[in-house]
Amino acid sequence: AAPPGMVLVPAGTFTMGKDTEGKGDRPAHRVKITHAYYIDRLEVSVEAYATCIDAGACSPRIVHLKKNASGLWGCNVEKDRTSHPANCIDRKQAAAYCAFVKKRLPTEAEWEYAARGDDERDFPWGNTAPTSCTFAIVSGMTGGCGDRKGTSAVGTTIEGKSPFGALDMGGNVWEWVAD
Repeated sequence: AAPPGMVLVPAGTFTMGKDTEGKGDRPAHRVKITHAYYIDRLEVSVEAYATCIDAGACSPRIVHLKKNASGLWGCNVEKDRTSHPANCIDRKQAAAYCAFVKKRLPTEAEWEYAARGDDERDFPWGNTAPTSCTFAIVSGMTGGCGDRKGTSAVGTTIEGKSPFGALDMGGNVWEWVAD
């Protein structure tokens, strides 16, 4: 059984990158993940990261934080955003949090495999672009979340879960990887 809050990602082979995407994603190539691993089911919340700060193991979230940079498109610093993803941190801060909870950042290949699986899908949920924020937290959605700006609480993309059960792997915030 996976540790609490994590999902098991089995060993496997997948196509990483796409020939049609930006230069950082090209060329598409086969990658073999030789060992199973666990990855968090949800993004790290503001509340979880604050626990690390309170313990003295993490530094305050200040990347991109300017005067009054909170709110709709800024850093999640308001008290009503504790369930939103911890943003405005750099990779060193992300790694410090992982060490605090006795985990590690995934490699880029591990993250992409956990998000896309082994069937060459374009998105964690399949090949169709998201149509609502139950798939991904991105701009331009229609329906009840269409006028939302900024992030949403972690774990809200139930229909957008990855093949292995991880949520929020499309949109909301970018995640750090080890490499």
